[in-house]
Amino acid sequence: MIKLKNKLGISIYPELLKFEEIVSYLELASKYSFDLLFINFIGVIEKKDQSLLKKYKETIIEAKKRNYTVTIDVNKSTFDTANINYKNPDLKYFYELGINCLRLDDQFNGFFEANLTYNPYNIKIELNPSTFNAQIENIISYGANKQNLQALHNFYPQKYSGLDYELFKKYNLKIKSMGINIGAFVTITDHKSYGPWDVSENLPTLEMHRFLEIGMQVNHLLSNDYASYIYISTQCANINDFESILRHFDFKKHFKINLINGVTEQEKRILAFNNHFIRGDLSQNILRSTITRVEFKDMDIKPRKFKGDIIPIGSIVIPNNSYNRYKGELQIVKQEIKNDGLRNVVGSLQDKYLFLINEIHPWNYFKLIF
Repeated sequence: MIKLKNKLGISIYPELLKFEEIVSYLELASKYSFDLLFINFIGVIEKKDQSLLKKYKETIIEAKKRNYTVTIDVNKSTFDTANINYKNPDLKYFYELGINCLRLDDQFNGFFEANLTYNPYNIKIELNPSTFNAQIENIISYGANKQNLQALHNFYPQKYSGLDYELFKKYNLKIKSMGINIGAFVTITDHKSYGPWDVSENLPTLEMHRFLEIGMQVNHLLSNDYASYIYISTQCANINDFESILRHFDFKKHFKINLINGVTEQEKRILAFNNHFIRGDLSQNILRSTITRVEFKDMDIKPRKFKGDIIPIGSIVIPNNSYNRYKGELQIVKQEIKNDGLRNVVGSLQDKYLFLINEIHPWNYFKLIF
């Protein structure tokens, strides 16, 4: 069983919810093993609105009662208002708030961040890795305590403004090589939800996730080892969102597929096999899970006609009785192949998940969702 402790979190923006809604949301998320809480604290104490600050404090208290690890997002202005001495910083103010982690949205001089990692309250210091520069290396060069150092990417309310995927992969690999855990945000997409700003066209870290099912966003991050922990950026997730996340919380890659009419029960058994993996000798045109031809070697797979001379990219196929020793092998078409009648087409990847074909590597394990 996969352990969920310190893996999944929610975000709460107290000014946008009634207090009873906050408590209810904390309760609901906790039932689904969510135990991380992200709060955008930027601008809160600067406003000098005591009633608002009180609501934030009460939110943190309620979260701590339910064993949440609480992270607040802060910047230079927050430190200035809290009278933090940059040469000899004392985080007592945040400790007394009940904070477990400070996420620094701003960059400082490297020495300051490193110094913070030795605070006596054991408050973790979380960096912003989304600027894609050498600041984390700079901080580590000042002797930072990496046990108290982690990194959480931004989220992006404006459509088309989310992180570039290739840069995200490149810099994540670099940061992980330094021994730093990385977190990211996924966004609610199936119903209206809210972030901290007046613009909210969903709030993902990666632009490519903006309109995907929330559970599939989580699986994409986990199965590629892009994030050690994940927050839902928008509030409030509902039961369907939480169940989607738990359904796809897996280090195997998940592929959502549509079945064609006429798929047999025997073929469905092959599709639903729970230990699919791609051979090490990766093929040019097809991704092969060959174990099923062993597991189901006695299965009768009668040939079935498929219209057209070409089997397109993203098709899910199973060699039939005509293909002798290859019968029962599960294959995903990576580049189009000829329809020679030796393979039954049983389904296809949903269009919005076709990009996953290029993410399959030798010995990757995967699961088909249909």
